[in-house]
Amino acid sequence: MKFVYILWILLLPFSVFAGNEKIEKVKVRGEYTLLTTADVTFKQAAAEALKDAKRKALEKVCGETINVWDRMSTSSVGESFNSLSLNQINGELVEYEIIKEWHEDSKVRSVEVLFYCEIEAKVKKGLTPDPNFTADIEGVKGIYFEGDKIEFKVTPYRNAYLKIFCMENEQLGYRLYPNEIDGTVQKLTANMKHGILEYSDLECAKSTNQKVEVNYLVFVFTKEEYPFYKDVNSWQEIETWMAKIPSDQKYIYYAPIEIREKQ
Repeated sequence: MKFVYILWILLLPFSVFAGNEKIEKVKVRGEYTLLTTADVTFKQAAAEALKDAKRKALEKVCGETINVWDRMSTSSVGESFNSLSLNQINGELVEYEIIKEWHEDSKVRSVEVLFYCEIEAKVKKGLTPDPNFTADIEGVKGIYFEGDKIEFKVTPYRNAYLKIFCMENEQLGYRLYPNEIDGTVQKLTANMKHGILEYSDLECAKSTNQKVEVNYLVFVFTKEEYPFYKDVNSWQEIETWMAKIPSDQKYIYYAPIEIREKQ
């Protein structure tokens, strides 16, 4: 998805993410299987093994929750079904140390090389989410055509701050709100319906040559203001920022959308 208005940097005072989370130390081993026919370097494969080790450290301390968002939409061109499955780990990797890295040829398949990474990590387990801190989101359509305007109405059930992101893929995403046209960061009043992106005339467009492009909208409501300074970023940067917010301080809503060529 591409956007019409000029990107800008939001200048806010630094805020420390706080909470009463308990820190535990664990030792885990990450793994990655490299196919010799794949366009992946040994350095990239080692990085993937490290990434797997970090994920396992979080899972070992915090467990894993799988949330699934399904959406069925009907338009003049027929029905569309999108499903987003998110493996959510309620915790944060505070720090880690690589103990050992190595790789070896697979004994099962000659075209495979197995990469391993053993780490010792300190993990902070998150707090229990607040069941009363939720919000209603209106105006999200399952299907958008190029040139369609994007706007929403949200009703938080407690006073909240809101940030909205659109993710094209793992490498690229945008912060849609707040922005300089619709206003800087402001607290949304509880039990009131608020118009979002009403003034920016924000239009969507495909960023690929595919006839149908799937993006994800991410709505992040927080009890306090947690600054996010960048406008253009990756999925990982956004998820890292979200993970640092204590679970009892946030409500997150994901919405998969389709962007189609204008008819």
